[in-house]
Amino acid sequence: MEHYKTYKVRLYPSKHQDLDLMQFFGNCRFVYNQMLEMQNIRYKNGGNYVSTFGMDYLLKELKQEYPFLKLSVAQSLQQVCANLNSAFQNLFKKRAGHPRFHSRREKQSVHFLQDCTLCKGKIKLPKLGLVNYRGYQFKENLEIKHVTVSYTSSHKFYASILV
Repeated sequence: MEHYKTYKVRLYPSKHQDLDLMQFFGNCRFVYNQMLEMQNIRYKNGGNYVSTFGMDYLLKELKQEYPFLKLSVAQSLQQVCANLNSAFQNLFKKRAGHPRFHSRREKQSVHFLQDCTLCKGKIKLPKLGLVNYRGYQFKENLEIKHVTVSYTSSHKFYASILV
């Protein structure tokens, strides 16, 4: 059995990267809230629940309707749909309450599932480039499974790196 390890590091993005990250957070929140609203409307009208694959298909239509969603990494938006699906599965199994809408005032996060690499005090993220970080000295050629970038209410960026 393979064991994974997670490292949490503080990110120091440039001004341009800061704006791009805020756009990513907003897009993920927007998709989550749109999909949740669609699920609620379907439930009220007597329709069936839409699974992750159905939401991924609807995501294509959502990107055509709202072109700003194309600025985000596609896998990040698909992960949002998977997270919402997981929330509904927990609801159906009576492990949790009904999913709630996300707010910009809460902790925000975005997932990068591929094309992430580490090199000399910087982490390369898709559509962002190299971002400075502090916290750990990693070995060269470390295989990253995925990175979750979060933004706290104290205006700090953190990355959880799964290796």
